[in-house]
Amino acid sequence: MAIQFNCISCLKAIEVADEWANRLVECPYCGDTVTAPGMSQLRTPVAAPIDTTTEAEVAAPGVPAGQPVMHYPPSGLEPIQRRSSFDGLALTGLVLGIGAILLFFWIAVCVATEIGNRLSTGAAPEEIKEFIDSATANQAPWLVKLSIYGLGMLLLWFSASLISGIALWRNRRERRGQMAYWAFGVNMVLPFLVLLSLACGA
Repeated sequence: MAIQFNCISCLKAIEVADEWANRLVECPYCGDTVTAPGMSQLRTPVAAPIDTTTEAEVAAPGVPAGQPVMHYPPSGLEPIQRRSSFDGLALTGLVLGIGAILLFFWIAVCVATEIGNRLSTGAAPEEIKEFIDSATANQAPWLVKLSIYGLGMLLLWFSASLISGIALWRNRRERRGQMAYWAFGVNMVLPFLVLLSLACGA
């Protein structure tokens, strides 16, 4: 006996040997990885016999005359639901990650603008460092505001990384997991940018 069921991605009927029950198998049509059920889930229609003497079809209760009657074997199995190829969780992580990166660049532009407005063009690195140290010590309003934005950027990045990680774990064996890989990769860009800016500032 073989276990027959529909692939959750392409909905085509496939079958596997009994020893592969409740295990991961690859669909021969679409190549997606699916979990084989413990028993067959396909229901084969059984045709009702026709009375050849009167050439009348056997009618079941509630079925109009002339309409073919089909009987299905009893089954307590729920119909297989096709999983959507759209992954909203990974998309959310991707959008939040891009937002965190854009916020980082906006903060960097604001810092460069403040330095350019208060120092002469071509200021030495020592002068820039002294200006930033002075603004930090005096808690300059513009620096406090940008610090709050920086905290928001970190929270946004943390949320995006957490969501992307969950999406990556849930869809690691499916084709739609590709967006989760993209989301997780984008969120790894921000730490690199922060470390690069710190190295340049040092």
